[in-house]
Amino acid sequence: MSESSTDSDVLQQNDQNEEVQDQKTIDDSGNENKDSNTVSDDPVVDNEVSDPSSDTEKNDDIFVPDNETQDIDKVDSETTDEDTGNAICGVESPDPVNEDPLPIVADYGIRESFQNGGFTDHFLYSNTAKQFKIGVREQWGSSIVFFGFANSSSSNVIDANDTGREVQIAIYDPDRITQNCAWDATCRSTGSDCTGGITYLGWNPVQGGNRCNNGSPTESITGSDGEMIASVVPYQWNPAWDRKDCVSDICDDISYKYRLSDMRYIQKIRWVDPNIVEIKMTIHNLTDIERSPTLQEFPTLYVPYGEHGLQNYNVLLDSNGTQIAIDVPANDGFFMKNFESAGGWTTLQNSVRDYGVGIYYENRLTEFQGWQKDGIFNNVRSRIVFGLPANGTVSARAYLILGSFATVKILAEGLDAKIPPFGYADTPANDDEVSGDTLNVEGWVLDNKGVSKIEVFIDGVSKGEIALNTAREDVCKEWPGYSMCPTAGYSGSVNISDLSVCAYLVEIKATDTDSNVRVIAKKRIFKK
Repeated sequence: MSESSTDSDVLQQNDQNEEVQDQKTIDDSGNENKDSNTVSDDPVVDNEVSDPSSDTEKNDDIFVPDNETQDIDKVDSETTDEDTGNAICGVESPDPVNEDPLPIVADYGIRESFQNGGFTDHFLYSNTAKQFKIGVREQWGSSIVFFGFANSSSSNVIDANDTGREVQIAIYDPDRITQNCAWDATCRSTGSDCTGGITYLGWNPVQGGNRCNNGSPTESITGSDGEMIASVVPYQWNPAWDRKDCVSDICDDISYKYRLSDMRYIQKIRWVDPNIVEIKMTIHNLTDIERSPTLQEFPTLYVPYGEHGLQNYNVLLDSNGTQIAIDVPANDGFFMKNFESAGGWTTLQNSVRDYGVGIYYENRLTEFQGWQKDGIFNNVRSRIVFGLPANGTVSARAYLILGSFATVKILAEGLDAKIPPFGYADTPANDDEVSGDTLNVEGWVLDNKGVSKIEVFIDGVSKGEIALNTAREDVCKEWPGYSMCPTAGYSGSVNISDLSVCAYLVEIKATDTDSNVRVIAKKRIFKK
């Protein structure tokens, strides 16, 4: 976490380091087997990214198949729907459209768990050959602690030395930003008497854990094949955040050291390309408190700084390859820099730019912030601003990309061009009974760049286009940062005078400005 004197960003100071220990894998039967998570004698090289010890690297464009309208299953004779009692003239109730716009890689890998000292680390492999892996630490709020070659611990491009530095989220409330004024939400009006940087932060759930170096507990880690889903209620970074005074020596006090926050975080990880991991992040506000918009860490990418057998990934590059000098003095001896990256992504690389990690944010915000301090950390994050609706949710997707600058650039630009729209249809509802000559259609859609057309299909036949013409503040609060906001809603009607009494499949198909086409909603209706 990092913080400047002018923002609500937080600066993590903990520099407690943990040596990588031998790991043991736990299979489904409970047996332990020695893991190969060590530097390989024979470096692994694929056609997209090379191990840091390799000299060669080839680059391929990302391939994302289009999601076309699916065939409609027909039955030979009229049947009756068990739930509605309506006659079904050959159309079955559709499965829900997948919420994620990109598919998982076809050759997805398995999930495995490893004991690493006193920690349990969970890994998801990029393919069945276990070429790459991404790992989360259960005892640190399932924050991401590994991204690299599966057989080489030295290839890890993620900092994982304490509970404040991994790939993780940290959330803020500007009315409760500092101890001493957070308790009555007066921080913007009266301020705080407490001084001392991040020690006195106010309301601030942090995925990895708190400033006492206690890791946030993971509620569960689940998921179907090819994905890993974690549920976490994070600790408050400063366990004394709501004290009225400036007392900070509380880490040995059992009544403070394990204080949970009042939000839940759901993290879903999937490989969408051999070198690209998608992170879907969803926050659930568990209170009726509306938290005002401010700069958030959603997520922050921390990378190694040249210690513990890992390289120093301190070369920060924008999407054009321009190096960003992080040279603005900040609190506690740190340096920071706000910068623009036109492609919606940035990367941290080693000194020769032949290995590192990029991060692409699907909302395609171009404003970023980097932080550095020699021997402490290197990090970068999008300058995303949002608040938390009372009892509501906020979601976003980010993508980690492994490889050299050249590889990251090719894959990020391919990803940027291939992400299709996603959305929902509010009207009609599934199994609505409709009459008359028109069908009203309403819903919302988002895309990383923009949507050029919304089209309605009934039983695979186009019934016309629907205008993208409605402000959807509710959607834009839940999915902040998209350039389409606030006009993310579509509404209109199509002619159905030619439809006889029967059941029909309605599909809403969105086309984006890169010509990606995707069905964003499917509903069955009954014409009366």
